[in-house]
This record gives sequence, structure tokens and C-alpha cells, in this order.
Amino acid sequence: MAVIPILVVAFIALLAWAAVGRNEPANDAAVEVARRRLAGGEINSAEFQSIRRHLATADASAAPSRVVVAGSATVVLFVVILATVIWAVSTSAGHAGFGWGWGMGMGQMMGGGRNSANDPGTQGALSQAVVIAGFAYAPGNLQLPVGATVTWTNKDSAPHSASAADGSWDTGLLRQGQSASQAFDRAGTYEYYCSVHPNMKAKVVVR
Repeated sequence: MAVIPILVVAFIALLAWAAVGRNEPANDAAVEVARRRLAGGEINSAEFQSIRRHLATADASAAPSRVVVAGSATVVLFVVILATVIWAVSTSAGHAGFGWGWGMGMGQMMGGGRNSANDPGTQGALSQAVVIAGFAYAPGNLQLPVGATVTWTNKDSAPHSASAADGSWDTGLLRQGQSASQAFDRAGTYEYYCSVHPNMKAKVVVR
């Protein structure tokens, strides 16, 4: 975010440059030369006026070009600032677990979330609860006995699911406060993820 003040200062300098370009003709030196030629008798008054008109026309056509550059820079500045703000918000959303608004809309909907599959293993029970909060599953590395049932409850404002990596089971989309369960009747390692936020991963090890 510190880059924004620098960009604003650069933008103000660019506007000043454009204003100077409009208010101070670039061909003043050429007019002065023509004036000296008139005083020296090299050209007459009509020729001098013709030169002045020509130079004034050149100034008028050059000035808008600076305005165009300044306008283009304004658009670029706006896009850069917007992108910086979006990046900063989406980054904080990924850590703070923001919901459907900023978190979902900015970074999280593009695959945000945390992989908790490699967290320290948690020994679970036959009836085991998993909380979905802060765009992560907790506990994310469950050790369960055969026949255990896991119930996922979504505490985030963004929707989540628990979807088997091999496609064999899926809780479906869970809104805030909703729950769904899955029984594990066979030994094995069951990896799963959120279908909305694929970087949210976890696993259940059944023994």
C-alpha cells in the first residue's frame, strides 16, 4: 500500500507538466527570433504576423497532446491503485477469513484458503466434528477408527464444501451455519477439499 502515495505524487507532477504545456507556448524562442528579423529588416510586418500565426497553431496542436498523456496517466494510476487495494484486501482476507463479501469476491473465490492436511494429527472419535472457519478445516488431519462419522459445520460467511479428492463423496455446498456428515466404513486415507476454494484441503485417516 505504500506505493500509492508515490503514485499520487507522480500523478500531481504529471498534471503540473500538462498545465505548463498549455500555458507556456513551446515556440516563444522562435517568435523572438522572428521579432529580431523584423527589427533587422529581414522580414516585413505581414511575414512576421504570418510566422506568429503559424507558431500559435503549432502550440495549440501540441498542448492537447500533453493533456492526452495526462489523461491516459490518470486511467493507468486509477487501475494501479485499484489493483493494489484489491490485492491488499484479498491478502488480508486470506489470513483473517473474511466472508462472502471481500474474501469471497476478491482472493478467496480464486482458490484461497489454507491446506490443513499436514497439520499435526488429531485422534478423533466415532462421532467427530470438523469446523470450517477462517477458510480452513479444523482439525484438518484426523485419525479415526473404522465406522466413524465426520460432521462438517461451516462457520464462515462464505460457502464451503467437503469434497473427496477422488470424487467418491461430497457434502455439497454448505452455507454459514449449515452442516453435513459422511461415514467412513473402510480403512484408508481420504483427502478432501473445498469445491469453491480448492486451496482449502484436509484429510481423514481411517484405521
